Amino acid sequence: MNISETQLANLRAFGYTESEARFLYIAATHSGYFTVRQFLEFAKARSGKRSACFVEKLIALGHASAQRYTRKSLVYHVRSRRLFAAIGKDYLRHRREHELDHIKTQLLALDFILTRSENDYFETAQKKRQYFTETVGLDSALFTSQDASRKHITFSDGFQVFLACPSRELPPVVTFTYVDSGHWNLDPYIAHLRRYRPLFQQLPSFQFIYISTSTRLQTEARELFSLLIKGEGLLDLLRYF
Repeated sequence: MNISETQLANLRAFGYTESEARFLYIAATHSGYFTVRQFLEFAKARSGKRSACFVEKLIALGHASAQRYTRKSLVYHVRSRRLFAAIGKDYLRHRREHELDHIKTQLLALDFILTRSENDYFETAQKKRQYFTETVGLDSALFTSQDASRKHITFSDGFQVFLACPSRELPPVVTFTYVDSGHWNLDPYIAHLRRYRPLFQQLPSFQFIYISTSTRLQTEARELFSLLIKGEGLLDLLRYF
């Protein structure tokens, strides 16, 4: 993940350490929500003074608020306009209040990103569109349409798209994700695959990662992917987190 030195310097100017600044950038940009556990795992630290100091800074500066969603842990919401402006992302909607399902999805997505921070993530829907139209050369009509009745891909779901490098000898592979934090049924997943199918069918190769902490629906998710996403030359790679 490429984070500019200017963005990190702006966060350090608030009093954050290097690791705190890097974590805050990732959490603010890609989730808006995080837990102390996620910070400690990222910083490779134990619970105690280090996490307490980090939380004290966040609250004292007004950069985040805390809310208890379970008995065991607090969830922190990065919502300061000054902090988002410091990293040049005051346009993001992560500062807004969200429903619990959205928060759970964002936390699970952040877990995934923190374990794969070496990937080159597209941080906005605009950057995703630019990659597919300018780099891959796809028709922009896939992503914008003047016809209100015609479905097009807006990337409004916020699921991560990134370039993964499986090896130094091979070019980066564009990788799509779907975050399932509900584990109730696969209807939303099916709708997602159908929405993105026109894009998938125009790509010579790609990866698709179904992100879930449950194994209950994984086999069915794989089968649905094979059933709904068909086309000559498609690289059907479905992995799980």
